[in-house]
Amino acid sequence: MGFEAGWIANPPYPGRPKVKKALPAYEKEDTGGLGAASDSDLGASFDYGFIEVDPGAWLEGPDRTLYVCGSYHGLTEYWIERGALGDPAYKATAALIGKSYAGEAQALLSFWERKRAEYEPEGGHESVTLERSLKGIDGTGQQVTVPPGTYPCLGTEPRQIPGETQLSPFSVSITAGGKSVLINPDTLWGYVDEHVVEAKSLGLANPLKAETIRALFAETKSLISAYVPQDEWLQDEHVHYVTSDEMGAVFVLEKMPASFEAVEEARRKDDDLFAYGANTPGVCFGDHIFIKLDQLGIGVEYHEAVHSMAHPATLKILGWGFNEGATEYFTRMLVAGAGDSHKLVRPEGQYQSEREGIEALIDLGVFTAEDLAKAYFAGQMQALFDKAAQRLGKDFSLQAYALHLQGGHASAARQTLQELLSH
Repeated sequence: MGFEAGWIANPPYPGRPKVKKALPAYEKEDTGGLGAASDSDLGASFDYGFIEVDPGAWLEGPDRTLYVCGSYHGLTEYWIERGALGDPAYKATAALIGKSYAGEAQALLSFWERKRAEYEPEGGHESVTLERSLKGIDGTGQQVTVPPGTYPCLGTEPRQIPGETQLSPFSVSITAGGKSVLINPDTLWGYVDEHVVEAKSLGLANPLKAETIRALFAETKSLISAYVPQDEWLQDEHVHYVTSDEMGAVFVLEKMPASFEAVEEARRKDDDLFAYGANTPGVCFGDHIFIKLDQLGIGVEYHEAVHSMAHPATLKILGWGFNEGATEYFTRMLVAGAGDSHKLVRPEGQYQSEREGIEALIDLGVFTAEDLAKAYFAGQMQALFDKAAQRLGKDFSLQAYALHLQGGHASAARQTLQELLSH
């Protein structure tokens, strides 16, 4: 296959500004291998129609990063990191998803108007209660942290909080610390924890030994089985049960904090990431998995253990939403075979929109579950792109679809996929 023009440098996620930066690229050796790092400023100043890529020429680097062969002005060939590129159909597919998303938003106008009215002065909400700390912006546009508590409600403003994954097309104004602060109303509608309560009532909310986690992988015969390490890949020293503050520190440090002082140092180092982590059920860094102590009995251990087996290419190339959807898809495949010795309460809503985005690709025949497993666990990504192109044509970008499986765009992405396949 020859070189195709029109590839995009650093494709943006929905709702985020495009970042201009040099592409991670390496010279192509005479033997075809990965050469020295390129000193050319590829992609820093250009956007569309600048990069030519051979989509059939892939290479895995020593650090398991996947590269494709690209040409700079049609003269010199480089190995360019695939995750930093968007294919020529990226913008068109993203535009179709954006149109579908706008249609959904229009259909929900009356719903959002009712929700917004609840926080206006005449709507009855004189105050709002935050169960957890969250980020907001003050009158100068500066980000502030609002601790848990009850605050006077001043009304709403028709804008969203920058950097937030926010479904509501408005923000709520409260008085905090003696000044007006805008917050994301999505956080005011409570946290669904019935699954945690049910797990506790059934006596399932207990920490698990690594041996118990490994046993389910060994006992369940599925697509995952071929990718489970044959040695004792998960040991007790790799499984960490943590408090909310410790989880916040884990996100900042990417390891278990050694002390209370280390937790507080992590909070000071990156308060935003700390707060995000403190509200996350689990995470995986390298061989280590971390589970919050208030999220026991619902399968977080297994979800994070699946993460620990993943090849990094899925996350790097197809993004967070696709990666989480695939992880949850395989997690449910795993726990579906759980017997009495592995009982748990897996919430249906856990990464539901992301998982449904994955299921749509498989159910609609874009590629198979086997293809997904090879990509997710072994980094064999090319088949996903090739089969998507065969099924939908080169006017469809799998990467654009994947990067929209988050931030409220997942439903619009699925709808766009179905419409394209019906033509």
